[in-house]
Amino acid sequence: MRVITLQPVPSEVHVSHRFIPGVLSAALLLSWSCAKPSETSTLSTPATYDSRVTGILQSVSGNPNADEISMILGYNDRQAFQRDGVPEYGPVVDLYAIAKLWDLPALQTGQVVAVLSVGPRQTLSQPYTRLQIIPSNTPQLYCVALKKNGGGGAWKGSVDLVTGSSCPSPSWNLNADYQDASGFTNPTDLPEFAARFSDDNAGFPSVVVRCLSGWCEIGRGVSGGGGSPRPPMTPPGASKENKVKTWSDDQIIGEPKAGGGVKRSGTRASITPAADLGHKTHADYQTGGTTGSTMTGIKVATILLDDATPSATKYGLWNLQPGTPGGAVGATDVWMRFFNNTYEAQFVPAGTTPNPSGTWYVAYQTPHSIPVPGTARWIWDPQDEGVWVACEQGCCEISQDLALSAAPEMPALRSPRRRRLER
Repeated sequence: MRVITLQPVPSEVHVSHRFIPGVLSAALLLSWSCAKPSETSTLSTPATYDSRVTGILQSVSGNPNADEISMILGYNDRQAFQRDGVPEYGPVVDLYAIAKLWDLPALQTGQVVAVLSVGPRQTLSQPYTRLQIIPSNTPQLYCVALKKNGGGGAWKGSVDLVTGSSCPSPSWNLNADYQDASGFTNPTDLPEFAARFSDDNAGFPSVVVRCLSGWCEIGRGVSGGGGSPRPPMTPPGASKENKVKTWSDDQIIGEPKAGGGVKRSGTRASITPAADLGHKTHADYQTGGTTGSTMTGIKVATILLDDATPSATKYGLWNLQPGTPGGAVGATDVWMRFFNNTYEAQFVPAGTTPNPSGTWYVAYQTPHSIPVPGTARWIWDPQDEGVWVACEQGCCEISQDLALSAAPEMPALRSPRRRRLER
């Protein structure tokens, strides 16, 4: 991955929030291109640093916007995988989508569809090694390739170590599985270029990328390799966001462990964007009027939990609704508004509307010069996962900072420390 450069906070930027004492500061959100103005990044020199990422993304895709696309989490993903037999995590893995839509003839030849950047670790667990990631005391870079075999439904994948400055020839060492959602196979039904991590029903990770009119999962455990792809964990509904896996995100979420750091909880959580989130306008975020007592904004996402809300996390602070093991999931809607020149978020039980005069949390926005996909992602964090959603032509990270909605008019709350993944 690329080194994150944090720009100094300009003195004229005013931050209209207050920090909540007693909640671990490591739980505050950090991400690819959005960072909290008040926080020193624990990832400012990421373990996955590799200066070759940009060159590969640009040379493979030929897309002039490949560098900026690589900085928008809605196109990409970041996760650490579980260690064998314990709820601990191994090194962080960054997943970058290749910003190019490959057609059928190209995929029949085989193409690079993503890049993995992996932090150093002398010993790796099965979730890593089953993706062909090898132990190393230095950061490593891998190219992910995909190929359609013949005229049937057979696919092959590949994860291969980069030893120079370009991708090696694929070894086709992994299985791959093609899926699509009936009725949602038009080009606009799928997010452009989007990639994410998933896992099979045995719990081993896979790389999910857009392919043709659906998505492909690449991993050892898919397509007859000892497991099968896990279906999207989404709320009921007939929108493309509820049906196509690359719009949403789901994983076993983390929780703090004694002595600091994070471990895997026993709860799987998903986040699914609201319909057509990427096309919402500034006026949408001011739905309800211009005052704090009337403005509700819009629903931007729904969060599902299949078990208890992990303790000592911002999930409890946000009042995420718990699920029942083997029973009903807990469902929480996320609403956002733009008030006092600040994006604010409120979490409410699914199907209800926010209280304009209730508790709102700051959503830190980073604007972009290119369109941002209307996806939603969990953000890997050293303490517990955070929430990323698209917000107009930018990305928003929802924090645990209380918004001062009754404060005087202030400048827009946008991260002055643009987090770069390189240089």
